[in-house]
Amino acid sequence: MTCRLGAVLFLAGAAYAVALPGPFQFDDFAMVASDPGARTVGAWWADAGSHVRPLTKLTFALSHSLGTAMGHVPAGHRIVNVAIHLLAIATFFVLGRQLAGTLDPSLGRHQANGAALAAAAFFGLHPLATEAVSYLSGRSMALATLLAAASLLAYIRWRVHGRPGMLFAALAAFGAAALAREVAVVTPLAWLAWELLRPPAGIPEPPSPARAAIAGAFLLATAFALGLLAHPRYAELLKVSLGIASAHPGAPSLTLAFHYFFTSMALLRYPNIDPSLPFSSLESGWRLLVTAVLCGGAWTAWRVRHDAPSTTFGIAWIAIWLVPVYALPIRLDTLAERHFYPAIWGFTFAVCITLARFPGGSLLHRAGSKAIGLAILFTLAAVTMARNTNYLSEIALWESALRSTPGNVRALNNLGVAYMDAGRWNDARRVLAEAQARDPGEANVLDNLLAAEQRERGAAVWLRGSR
Repeated sequence: MTCRLGAVLFLAGAAYAVALPGPFQFDDFAMVASDPGARTVGAWWADAGSHVRPLTKLTFALSHSLGTAMGHVPAGHRIVNVAIHLLAIATFFVLGRQLAGTLDPSLGRHQANGAALAAAAFFGLHPLATEAVSYLSGRSMALATLLAAASLLAYIRWRVHGRPGMLFAALAAFGAAALAREVAVVTPLAWLAWELLRPPAGIPEPPSPARAAIAGAFLLATAFALGLLAHPRYAELLKVSLGIASAHPGAPSLTLAFHYFFTSMALLRYPNIDPSLPFSSLESGWRLLVTAVLCGGAWTAWRVRHDAPSTTFGIAWIAIWLVPVYALPIRLDTLAERHFYPAIWGFTFAVCITLARFPGGSLLHRAGSKAIGLAILFTLAAVTMARNTNYLSEIALWESALRSTPGNVRALNNLGVAYMDAGRWNDARRVLAEAQARDPGEANVLDNLLAAEQRERGAAVWLRGSR
């Protein structure tokens, strides 16, 4: 099994190695490239109290040093991103085995290991994960996911083996995950889900220590949330978010997110750094259908929780990570694919553990099923590798975004800026003029269009425009 995991890690590393020579992209310039706190540990420490996601920022300072030593700073950052992803794959494999063993003890060890490996492999190679790995600004989501998974794994091992050190590790990993990305405050919900779904037999610890640990974790989560409200930068973001939510009352943000997630998992859409979907992009009929399917799936998962607790846990894991992010329309971007990174494993684990439960021998271990599984795995790897080629240049990335969402004004604007950086002035004017025609009131587009026209006439010196 170790050799097979190694093969999965090698395949995932190869798929993501394609993007290593790529430059900074979009938000990377503001969040990583031009932030002194993301360059050196000393600068990070000098302004530690003001950082948003301080642990993530610290890792950027460390990977900047690696990139400097290599002579290619973005490559140094991207190597660390890939390393985080590979660690997440390995952690989810171990976590999947632990969950299968504690939630579905009737499963044979061979079946549990096969399901855990398949789930980790499909997670690691699914192209929907690309934005959290190859897009440098997506690191916070991947890092928080890795630490949250490690926290749950340590918590289960504490409950199973009764080792106090594991409880300390679970709490420490939870705190670190929240410092990597604030949405990781949901981690104790995963602890609680495991407690609610596990069979009562076979766990030596009495329930009272577990209740105390979970209560303590929720108190830490509450304290962290209150701390965010007191943080000046988060307070500003909260005001903006509340303004967005008030402007879109009743918008189907959660319905849209789940629809996008499941269609992307089925490879019915190509990954996109900027989906730019309007809140009203789902027609009312589709909205009702998606809502009915989601409610039906949740009801079914609850009904089978005693017979298939691992499947129910995988579905719960998806909801734990997506519902807090998309329950309200609180962002300018309706969707961001990096938000789906942790939910990918919940989906693959639920599917693979369900297949492992089929009577007459696990579907995951039959010869024909193995061939189908390998075909799917290599298809995912090929799509992921193709997606990573788009990160080799800003032009390729935004051209890809426009192929997926033609007419996306922000993608047109960013492609225009990328063309200007490359000195392709005719192309820049063309796409910026299209963006301006589609949204005449967008100031960034107009500024960049004027800059392109003036630069072509020799009347101005080009500096990187607004994104």
